[in-house]
Amino acid sequence: MDADQSFGHFRIIKKLGEGGMGEVYLAEDQKLNRKVALKILRPAFIDDADRLQRLNREARTAAQIPHPNVMAIYDIDSAKDEKSGKKLRYIVMEYVSGESLTDFLQRARPGLADSLRISEKIAAGLAAAHKLNIIHSRWDYCRMPNYTVLWKNTTAQLCMPKN
Repeated sequence: MDADQSFGHFRIIKKLGEGGMGEVYLAEDQKLNRKVALKILRPAFIDDADRLQRLNREARTAAQIPHPNVMAIYDIDSAKDEKSGKKLRYIVMEYVSGESLTDFLQRARPGLADSLRISEKIAAGLAAAHKLNIIHSRWDYCRMPNYTVLWKNTTAQLCMPKN
């Protein structure tokens, strides 16, 4: 998708990243006048029942966890790409600005006190998931290769997996 491309009530601002299942974009929700992150399923997977089930499960599971250290899920939907006419399936998520924890750790080399503060925030997000019986085997966020933690102004937030 290109910057300024629109579908539904979303306008793409820029691409944030990509993984095996799809691409993530910063977008403007023109209905609610806010920035959101859109995880758009790859076109090759649109009719793949297993991938659709995984996308739906990922969104439903993450949406159950109302916690300041876990990214909020707003919606899961489908729409027609106005440019190509193709069907899109996507998750609408809270846009979390900041840098990845990996980038932060490499750049800042935090000391013990800061490292403990970061760990406390991540553990609080995981504890919120565990209170709802969402455990590592059912929650993609907790698989280390997919861990995405954004860090800004002393706040850590668990985000959608990169897969």
